[in-house]
Amino acid sequence: MSRVQVLVGVLLLAVIAAGAAWFFRNFEEVTETVHTGYRGPALRNPFLAAERLLLRLGAKASTLRSIPELRTLPAPATLVLPARRTILSQSLQLDILEWVANGGYLIVEAEPPGQSDPLLEALRVQRHAVRRPRGSKDSNEPVEVRLPGSDSASRVQLSRRMRLEAPAAEYHFDDGSGKALLLVEHGNGLVMVLNELEFAFNPSIGEEQHAQFLWQMVSIVPDDRPVLLFSNAGRLSLGDWLQENAWAPLAGGAVLLLLWLWSVAPRLGPIAPDPARNRRRLLDHLRASGRFLWSSGGAQRMLDAARDSCLRRIARAHPDFLAISDAERPRWLAEILGWPEPRVRQLLAPANAAKMMDFLQAIGLYQAVHEQLALKARVPSRKTR
Repeated sequence: MSRVQVLVGVLLLAVIAAGAAWFFRNFEEVTETVHTGYRGPALRNPFLAAERLLLRLGAKASTLRSIPELRTLPAPATLVLPARRTILSQSLQLDILEWVANGGYLIVEAEPPGQSDPLLEALRVQRHAVRRPRGSKDSNEPVEVRLPGSDSASRVQLSRRMRLEAPAAEYHFDDGSGKALLLVEHGNGLVMVLNELEFAFNPSIGEEQHAQFLWQMVSIVPDDRPVLLFSNAGRLSLGDWLQENAWAPLAGGAVLLLLWLWSVAPRLGPIAPDPARNRRRLLDHLRASGRFLWSSGGAQRMLDAARDSCLRRIARAHPDFLAISDAERPRWLAEILGWPEPRVRQLLAPANAAKMMDFLQAIGLYQAVHEQLALKARVPSRKTR
């Protein structure tokens, strides 16, 4: 190895070492947490974190995922029912109230004001929207709520846009904008009405003291009863909702479908014979070809070809036609065909396909020549016989 090669190798190593030192001095490895959203069961069940929390605290918590499960609620039990209950029929919601009257405990989120809520209307709970002055911002500060039987208050974020009113409420909580929580006795059971239940959903259960407040809510009743969380009422059991709320249009649609199938079904009986195919005249084919060529821009080409065919037919029937001068051809051809001379001149002149009627008249004229010559060719043969 020469001295030059050694020097180049040393310089290359020095450059690499200097680059590595600069890189490690200016860059460092950092771990950053990025929220990618919920997946799997957490995406489908907003009460998944609440359910697992209650299980760890010793409660018998489970999630209801279908409407038929609401018809077979165990007694006694605690049912957590969120808003957006439009898929639940009015009769089913009244059945839930009957279950409460038999000793059940219901934690329910009120529907927005102006939207029908048969469950709260049966409990005579009124909902009112809170109107704030123009330009003011909604306060998102948590409030401290102390439920009956709880040792301490919990900091919770509740809605400031709706207040609740019930004449028979045993307990209520006012957050400064109106009553946000009510406890109503119904028969042998208890109903807790909240203007918002989002604090118990997956994104918020770990904030403030929401987990503690959820445990205090389900612990109001003294006995150890199961806690049932109804998940995502707006997406469950579409078949049940259609059966209870849309049976009339479904039945009408089924009848119309049967009538349509009956109308298009093949009839029983002998097979009808196929219609006889009539042989079309040459004029029909020429007209059809003319219409097609007209629509595709080839009408003039069709007329020129039809005129050439007509003149060749005249030349085959009367060879003298080629020997006659152009000036004498109209008079001579008028005598042969028995036509007036102006019509013969129209036949000999080149046709112009500027209009549809001119095109059809020219085609008809050429076809008339073919028929006239064919008729004259058959007359001598009949006389010979």
